[in-house]
Amino acid sequence: MEGKGTSDFDVENCGVSVRQTGTKDELKAVFCPVRIFLGIFLLLSFVQSALAQDGAKRPLTATKIESAPKVDGDISDEVWKKISPVTGFWDIQQGQVVPEQTTVRIGYDAKFIYVAFDLFDKEPERILAAETQEDSRFANTGNSSSEVFSEDIVDIRLDPFNTGTMGGSSIFSVNAIGTKSAALGGGRAKKTEWKGEWKAFVKRTATGWTAEMQIPWQILNYPTKKDPQNFGINFFRYHQRTRLPSYWSNIGPNTREELQGIWTGVLAPSPSKPKVSVLPYTILGVDDNNKTSLRAGLDARYPITSEMTAVASLFPDFGTIEGAIESVGFSRTERFVADKRPFFLEGRSFFSAGMGFDIGQFFYARRIGNFDIGTKLYGKPTANDSFGFLNTITFGDRIDTVTNWSHRVSPFESYGVFANVKSSGTDNASVVTANYSKEWGKLAFSTRFAQSNDNGANSLASSNTVWYQDKNNFAFLAYNDTNDKFRLPDGLIGFTGIKGWEIYDELSYNWRSGPVQKSNTEFSYSHNNKLDGTPFQRGGSIESFLGFRNGWGTKFEGWYYDFDGLIDRNISMSVIKGWDNRFSNIGATVGGGTNASEGAGYFSIDTARRIGKGLDIGYRGFFENFQGHINQNIFTVAYELTPTRSFGGRLVTQNADTNWYLSYRDSGKKGTEMFVILGDPNAKEFRRMLQVKMVFAF
Repeated sequence: MEGKGTSDFDVENCGVSVRQTGTKDELKAVFCPVRIFLGIFLLLSFVQSALAQDGAKRPLTATKIESAPKVDGDISDEVWKKISPVTGFWDIQQGQVVPEQTTVRIGYDAKFIYVAFDLFDKEPERILAAETQEDSRFANTGNSSSEVFSEDIVDIRLDPFNTGTMGGSSIFSVNAIGTKSAALGGGRAKKTEWKGEWKAFVKRTATGWTAEMQIPWQILNYPTKKDPQNFGINFFRYHQRTRLPSYWSNIGPNTREELQGIWTGVLAPSPSKPKVSVLPYTILGVDDNNKTSLRAGLDARYPITSEMTAVASLFPDFGTIEGAIESVGFSRTERFVADKRPFFLEGRSFFSAGMGFDIGQFFYARRIGNFDIGTKLYGKPTANDSFGFLNTITFGDRIDTVTNWSHRVSPFESYGVFANVKSSGTDNASVVTANYSKEWGKLAFSTRFAQSNDNGANSLASSNTVWYQDKNNFAFLAYNDTNDKFRLPDGLIGFTGIKGWEIYDELSYNWRSGPVQKSNTEFSYSHNNKLDGTPFQRGGSIESFLGFRNGWGTKFEGWYYDFDGLIDRNISMSVIKGWDNRFSNIGATVGGGTNASEGAGYFSIDTARRIGKGLDIGYRGFFENFQGHINQNIFTVAYELTPTRSFGGRLVTQNADTNWYLSYRDSGKKGTEMFVILGDPNAKEFRRMLQVKMVFAF
């Protein structure tokens, strides 16, 4: 073999034992796994698609109306009688229509899309809805392995570019008391002037409940065409009494969005003239030294076309935003912590690269702290292309640039390129990646290659994955090879300097009768070597969850890993009451074993409760005995006066540190918003300070 130095080719491990960077030997080491996956790729090419199923890809002819209905929740308007209804909602887990059906009518004119739902319930007195805060999504993810809804809701899912992906859809939901929730395709901040206004009203009836929606075209991103076009569409209902989710177009137990319905013959109006939305803010503050301060900045959004959007932020304020709190306890890698800052939420899906079994998460916004100027450009220049560009500048300190582009050949095939550059004094790093994925029915293959430059040192990494999805099963086999100097400047990565395999399998069931409502079991095994071929990581884990129909749940976790001779071995057991009820639940976990071959034990408790109509109280505690005692307590409280005005607060104790803050907000509507904050939401210890923030809209 050619290259700098000498190396021995290891046929068994399909690699070479070299440590030089940028040599031909390293290239061979990184690309060698492709030989194996190329064989798998060719084999999959002969696999026929097995997606055909009843109720999938349902067509729905678009109806343009001449007069608009009165949107008030009462669907007896004459306009609705002229529109053909659709029904036949599916239980996607069992592959059959649900017993208590939903009927939908949809029409549009030059300004709005109108939707009417008639939701049958043979026990209407047991219809449940409690959420009053807009954009809550009505879901609980805290005590179970997946998203679980807690009340009766219905929604429409519009995919104007017909991408066949969840990220390409805008979801408009309403619960049975009329609380709205919208998740716009690509991601959008919550300020009404940016998100846009839409209407939804509901009404209880003798046979269930009804709902009406009015969705402006101007808040959607859609292709600009004069000819009729086809949109992806689906309707979803969650029936709380039976705990039964149902879809109009049967997307199957694996929720394959490419099986969504098709809204045919849509004559979308020409987009309105673009208008810049500017949100300036001011903050008046008083600190613990009685020193006053006045800060100001602004955010701006400009929809260049219905396909592309530009965003800018000047001296943004992140200090008054309540950030997520990182959990404590032993971990060999950095934990993921969600980012709630509006600038990074806007259009976030256009900057997403990397999956859970990939090399890493290539853009992790928390890597970028406060900045002075930030700009974004994102959208879909064509129906099959997605593009995102982000740049932040901190004067005299650093510049970060992120670019992401992907092309969809079909709902089953895509490829893309991602790049990230960080320039900060003596720390200059970059990464470039290329990825490709292809699906054949229940089987799929993806590959990614990346090169990083860490202050002049080039390094390579690769990831190749085959995965399988069936009715109740998701599994993958991944091979990753990452040089020890590989770096993601604004990303999140686990281990580097390793190569090896990971196997994962998840079995999930939703039972329609009997005491068990939901079961979920996950298994994983990792087999990784250092680049010189010596063992680095061996071991696996298992997690099993049972959710009972009476609201109780149990979860068992166990894992055993050998990290270069140090053993991680743990077993834990959880008991949960109200696993499917985000308004009233409590769970406790106890576990123990060894961390890095040293004894460890821990206990945690997590509870949330709603009192009356507007008071929410929560507590999460974690206590571990490992190389000393570690404890973390998080108390939260929120009282909603109206859907737009509320009081809140949080108390956090972490070992010897204690921090708390109180807040008042008047937001969620058009016009001026006000926030009053006593304390610093994101400090380790309490700071005696008061801030009053005003956000204006132009």
